[in-house]
Amino acid sequence: CRRVAHLREDELIDVDLEWFPAKSPQVCSLDQIFWGRVLRVDKSHAFISLSKSTIGLLPLEHPFPNLTEGQAILVQVKREPIPDKGTKEKGPLLTRKVTFGGRYCLFHPFHKKRLISSKVHDPAIRNRLHNLIPSDEPFTLRESASRALPDQIVSEMALLREKFIQIEPLADKAPCITPYDSLPSSHRWMRDLDASEGNKILVDSDQALKDIRHFLKIHRPDLMEYVTKHKGSLFKDFGLEDFWDSLFEDVVALPSSGNIVIDITAAAIVIDVNQGDKDSRGTNLEAIPVIVKQLKGRHIGGNIIIDFMGIETTFQERNQLKDQLLKEADNLNLPLDVFGWSKLGWMEARLPKRRLPLWDKL
Repeated sequence: CRRVAHLREDELIDVDLEWFPAKSPQVCSLDQIFWGRVLRVDKSHAFISLSKSTIGLLPLEHPFPNLTEGQAILVQVKREPIPDKGTKEKGPLLTRKVTFGGRYCLFHPFHKKRLISSKVHDPAIRNRLHNLIPSDEPFTLRESASRALPDQIVSEMALLREKFIQIEPLADKAPCITPYDSLPSSHRWMRDLDASEGNKILVDSDQALKDIRHFLKIHRPDLMEYVTKHKGSLFKDFGLEDFWDSLFEDVVALPSSGNIVIDITAAAIVIDVNQGDKDSRGTNLEAIPVIVKQLKGRHIGGNIIIDFMGIETTFQERNQLKDQLLKEADNLNLPLDVFGWSKLGWMEARLPKRRLPLWDKL
């Protein structure tokens, strides 16, 4: 297995663990697309066979037509099969809203609208991008498209169309995995890199170097010059070992000698903030970036309860904590929803549960 990390201006953005080749057949990885076969239909969802041993759960979605038993259906993995204490054999959560992703575009073959990322604010740029999308084709142009040449965008739209065309004839073989494989984290990071930002792609093994060059040759030849073989251990030399180890601990230290305690239960992720050398307000603010990095690095999600220091925290201080938590989550592209404070003085939040926790990949 390989440990991989994504840094921006020496600030850690994400880490992951990848198996090459795969530890087991990737029949349920996030964003993987299948031709499944309907086994049973209930009032609100259907059970879909993805392989001889894997059954996924598909909520009945509007505006798709009703399903019948035995029907072949194209689905995409929306949440990986994440085991918990109550249901060890939980299958993946599926959707019929299939999306093919690229660096500049998202192709939604069963959608009807042309969309531009909300991160593109300039009306002139939005209009220019909108005119690049054929009127009858459901593409979303990502924020990165605002810095791309028209030919690059049009070429990628053609590539994503072709992927869908290649998959359509496989319906007769359902249930089966399609040629459209979800990308491992490192490949997704490289696909989305902006070549003008002075990137470095460092690897410390010959096999990783070979795999990355093969991927870039096909998908991002403009990044080939940034790939370098690193002498030594990347995680050690970039000071990431302590953070990596902390992802498997219940107690995580704060810089001021305080700590946070992370307890993962079947119903919620409970985080307790304990005071160090700083006052309660300073400890709380110091804990927020640590909490966000731990949530993202561990690949966990669900209901979240945070017990910050200071039971009698003022209304103004509570709003400051909430705003800072949302800001840190946004910096790391973590889709965290913060609902506010309970009557017991706990902050309540929720993070979509989509990926297998990091420790379950070992």
